Amino acid sequence: MQNILVCIEMVVFSVFQQYAYHASPYSGEVEKMLKQNNKKNE
Repeated sequence: MQNILVCIEMVVFSVFQQYAYHASPYSGEVEKMLKQNNKKNE
């Protein structure tokens, strides 16, 4: 019973983690957008 509750708890926390800690700063998309903005400003 306790193992099932731990599994359910991990699923719920994984959903919250996706919203709290986004992967976008580490995906390379931010650097790409910054480079495009710098080219437009020049």
